Amino acid sequence: MSRSFRGITFVRGGIDEEFLQRKTLCIYVIASTKTSTIPGISLAGQVPLLTLFISTLDVEYLYYGTPVSFQ
Repeated sequence: MSRSFRGITFVRGGIDEEFLQRKTLCIYVIASTKTSTIPGISLAGQVPLLTLFISTLDVEYLYYGTPVSFQ
């Protein structure tokens, strides 16, 4: 089920109502595609499957100062 708030449609995941009432400072939009898993197409890593996690790890680094998914 999707829902909208101030012109933004949330397709998946829950959103905290209190968070929605705050002034927005920054929004991160991340994505991965299976194209990155083609061997030799990406310089992001030697294991093509792991390139699917690069965008998540990048945002974690920006927000937390360190990747936290693999701890």
